[in-house]
Amino acid sequence: GIRSTVSNEIINQLENTLRDTEIALDVFDEGDYSVRNKVFFKGKSDIAYMNDYIRTVKENTDIDITIFVADTRYLTTIKSDNGNLALGTKADADVCQAVLEKGETYESDHVSVNGEKFFGVYIPLKDSSQKVIGMLFAGSPVSYVNRIVSREAGTMTIMSVMMIVIILASSFFVTYRIAGKLKNSIRYVFSLSEGDFEFQLNDRDCSRRDEIGGLVLGMRNLRDTLKDMVAGIMHSSDSLYTGSEDLREMNGNYVQATDQITKIIGELRQSIVSMAESIQICNGVTGDMGNQIDDIMRDMVELENTTLSAAQTTENSLGMIE
Repeated sequence: GIRSTVSNEIINQLENTLRDTEIALDVFDEGDYSVRNKVFFKGKSDIAYMNDYIRTVKENTDIDITIFVADTRYLTTIKSDNGNLALGTKADADVCQAVLEKGETYESDHVSVNGEKFFGVYIPLKDSSQKVIGMLFAGSPVSYVNRIVSREAGTMTIMSVMMIVIILASSFFVTYRIAGKLKNSIRYVFSLSEGDFEFQLNDRDCSRRDEIGGLVLGMRNLRDTLKDMVAGIMHSSDSLYTGSEDLREMNGNYVQATDQITKIIGELRQSIVSMAESIQICNGVTGDMGNQIDDIMRDMVELENTTLSAAQTTENSLGMIE
């Protein structure tokens, strides 16, 4: 969360401040730390010369710095309740155990500093024999960090609201644009359903490379395909109508020819009957001829039946075409 992020950032800032303070101590004097006659030295110089430095850091960063001799504050920017610097006050017992006894770095987001809770970092100060003889502290009051967290939370809330407003506005604008394009597509579909293939598509919509552009291109292809299909069907219908008229005319001619053939066959049959009657008057050889004439008569009857069947079939075909 925001508090965890700010807490980590504060601790990192305190560690950096301690490193800078160590560099400043070395700049003033590169010698070892020592305590002589209750005076804390760095090399040959009294560490009291660091007072101006730690006050400047406090003014510019709101970070308190303390230099300890053993567990006692020797230089500090921390003040007591009476407003005086907390010189001579003691460090927390947990801090002394970790730093003075074990030589470790101590970090905490709730360390007690002269009765007040701090974000703090402590590091050991060692003499030439690597014995821990003091500590260096950098910290910020928890109340100060809480103010930063509240300020950051307020900023984050405002930014979140602004982002939500921007996202909603963008979504509304995009949705409005998409809805307009979809309405155009629906209008195109209705035009197709009514047989209107002449409607014009927006060239800008056709050139889009998103889903709307693909939809409009598909609509245009559908329009062109249906237009070609309808034109082909109309052409085929015209051809079929012309063919049926030709067929009807041919069938009429065929029926007329069939009627003429039937009439001729009837006349021929009548002539044959007359001939048979004349032939039957004769005797002798006419017996065989009579049989042949009977066969011819039967063939003529079959021919007449076949002709009538063909005529009936033609009339049925014409009825189906109509």
